[in-house]
Amino acid sequence: MIRTVSWNCNGLKKSEKLLNFLRKSLTNIKKNCFYIACIQEIKLNALTNDHKTVIKNYGLEYHFQPATKRSGGLLTMWNHGENSILIATNETCLITEFPKMSLTLVNTYVRTIDYKEACEQLFTATSQLSTSSKIVMIGDFNAYKNPIKDRISNKMGPLDNHLKIFKI
Repeated sequence: MIRTVSWNCNGLKKSEKLLNFLRKSLTNIKKNCFYIACIQEIKLNALTNDHKTVIKNYGLEYHFQPATKRSGGLLTMWNHGENSILIATNETCLITEFPKMSLTLVNTYVRTIDYKEACEQLFTATSQLSTSSKIVMIGDFNAYKNPIKDRISNKMGPLDNHLKIFKI
């Protein structure tokens, strides 16, 4: 079994907040023996040297997708020494293959404001994968079941109307 954890940190925005978040969460990752950690909605355009040092000091490697349009930002981290291949990255997803584990991990953040386009972008990226490994999608899909409760429901239809684009 591959222990994986995912967090939507809902916008750290400031570099110091990410540092604090990383220190706390990476301590928890190591303590609970998680192998892969995925973070969504970091809302940063770049990782600083301090961020990279903290990640490295915990014995992890990473792939990072910067935020765009004041939202998003993805970070996938895993134990040092595991062979990984960055397959694709765009504002919607960060796709990493782990050949030894026969795993392709899709860390994703889909913005509610352009949900249908983002889902199509995600589907395009994942449908082009030519891998025999298991594909696991993890992250923030901003999906909803009740359009009345959604804050921008007048711009989108029910969840089922958007999920059909994932059917292969």
